[in-house]
Amino acid sequence: MWGATIGLPKYAESYIVSLVDDYAAMDEVVSPWWQKVRHPSQLLASRSTD
Repeated sequence: MWGATIGLPKYAESYIVSLVDDYAAMDEVVSPWWQKVRHPSQLLASRSTD
């Protein structure tokens, strides 16, 4: 998470951990949004039953 700090990671493993953490965070944010974009008919169907 070197984006949250001023300095860069000291070890090579820290870069890997940071990149994997960033990937996981983006996946958590983008995945629900992407499902809505890919399947808008399911979103519309769920709204019509309410």
